[in-house]
Amino acid sequence: MGHFKSIRPFNDSEIRDVLGSLCNSQEVINLFAQATKPNLWSYVPFYNWIIRNRISRLASSINSVDELQNYFKKLVSNTITNSIEEFTSSGVENLDTKKNYLFVSNHRDITLDPALLNFVINKNGHQTSNIAVGNNLMSKEWAANLMRLNKSFIIQRDGESKKEIYNSLILASEFINHCLNNHQSVWIAQKQGRAKDGIDKTDPAILKMIHLMERKNTSPGEFFNGINLIPVSISYEKDPNDLQKAIELAELADHKNYQKGELEDLQSIARGIKEQKGRVHLSIGKKLELNKEDDYKEIASKLTATILKNYKIFPTNIAAYELVSNKKSDHSFTDIEIDSARNYLQSRIEGHSESIKRYFLYQYANAVIRLNEDIST
Repeated sequence: MGHFKSIRPFNDSEIRDVLGSLCNSQEVINLFAQATKPNLWSYVPFYNWIIRNRISRLASSINSVDELQNYFKKLVSNTITNSIEEFTSSGVENLDTKKNYLFVSNHRDITLDPALLNFVINKNGHQTSNIAVGNNLMSKEWAANLMRLNKSFIIQRDGESKKEIYNSLILASEFINHCLNNHQSVWIAQKQGRAKDGIDKTDPAILKMIHLMERKNTSPGEFFNGINLIPVSISYEKDPNDLQKAIELAELADHKNYQKGELEDLQSIARGIKEQKGRVHLSIGKKLELNKEDDYKEIASKLTATILKNYKIFPTNIAAYELVSNKKSDHSFTDIEIDSARNYLQSRIEGHSESIKRYFLYQYANAVIRLNEDIST
C-alpha cells in the first residue's frame, strides 16, 4: 500500500496520530461546532477547549479503522434521527455479503450520499466501502485528513501538466482496482462534483478513468461486467444546500465566474449534516449486466437510465415541476402534500432574483422532467 500512500485512506497504525493532530486545528473545532449546535456553542464559555477535549478523548479511545467506522456509524445514525423525517432504502437484498462492489451513484450531498449507503450496507452485514473524493475538498491538510479518516481516497483531477494529470488518474485507477481485487467495495459519483442542477447523468470519463489501468487487457464491457457494477440512486425531499447551489449556478450564468469561498465546501458539509432534509430514500440497484462490445458511452447510458428509474420522486419535485412548466403532473401525492411542498419552495427563494429562483426550482423539477424524457440520454 506504500504506492498509494498519497491518496489512500489511513490505516490502523496511523489513526491515533491523525486524530491527535486534528485536536489542535481551530478549523476542525469550528466545523464541529457548525455541524452540531452552532447556536448553543456560541454561548458556552471556553467552547474551544471543550470541543478539543472531546476530540482528544476520541483520539485516545480509537485504535483501528473498524472502531472509527463504528463511531462514524453513530454520527450518521444521529443525523438520520435529528435531520431526516423518514429514511428509507431498497435493494440491499441485491447484494451478497461475500462479494465486493463498485457503487456508482448520483451525487447531491458531499458526505451524506456515500455515508448513508455505507450505513445501510453495514447494517446488513457488509463492510463499508472506500469513498472516492475529488481533490477540490483537500485544499487544507486537516480537511484531507478528516476525509481520509472516513475511508476516503483522493482523485487528483488537476496538475501542472497533462502528464501529471494522467499519472494522478492512473494512480486512482490502480487504487480502485486494488480495492476491488482485494475484497473491498468502492463508492464513486457518476460524474465530477454534485449535480447542482438536479440532472443526474453519468460521465463516460469517470468510467474511462476507472478502466485506465486495465484498458490494454480488457474491453470496457468485459471489465465492468466483471466487477459487480451497482447503480445507486439517492433522493432528498429537501436539500439543505439547494439555495447555495442555485446562487452558484446563477452567478456562473450571469457573470461566467463564481469565486468559491475558502471553506465553502466544508460549510456545505456541515449544512448538509445538520439541517432538515425531509424524507430521504436510497435505492441500491441490481448488478448492471453489460455486453462485451459496450463502450464507455453505452455503459454510462445504462447507468444513467437505471439511476433515474430508481430515483424516488417527492412532493418537492412535483411542485417544482408544476411551477416551472405550468402543467399538472401525474402523481400519487395529496393536494395538501403538493401545496405544502410549493409553499416550502417559495419560502426558500423569496426575495431572490429571477435567475436564482429558476435554477433553484429546476434542481427539484429536473428529476420529473428527465423521467418524462428518454432517460438514457
